[in-house]
Amino acid sequence: MPARARCLIGAWHPRIETWELLCWIKQVLDEYVELPLTLRQIFYILVGRHAYEKTERAYERLCETLNKARRAKVVDMDSVRDDGFKNEIPNFFGSADHFLDAVRVSARLLRLDRQAGQARRLALRRDLASRFSVTLITLLRDEHPGAID
Repeated sequence: MPARARCLIGAWHPRIETWELLCWIKQVLDEYVELPLTLRQIFYILVGRHAYEKTERAYERLCETLNKARRAKVVDMDSVRDDGFKNEIPNFFGSADHFLDAVRVSARLLRLDRQAGQARRLALRRDLASRFSVTLITLLRDEHPGAID
């Protein structure tokens, strides 16, 4: 199987069936605009609402269509959540001194919870109606465990 192209597509001319699928996809994405969906979520919404075929072949068609539509800028890249790949650069150090400098910076930025393990915890509560009203409150760990942990 050839590797999937990763570059943008200048001119894309999908078939009529593909445009119909894209219209359904856009309806789903417009409805969930505040919540980016995964391909799998879009697939199951299409299966439930538009009687889209629930097969591996149909899922692959959806994936390929969305891949091309995103690369052709027909569908916004950020409207679909890509959870499968995370690009992380590992930490490398050029020398022992470089490593020690990184440890010193981390130690300087370290912040500890000074109230951990105490029976009471102090917190500030701000009244949303007033920009200046701030109240100091004391929370008991036993009474409000969800608000403290």
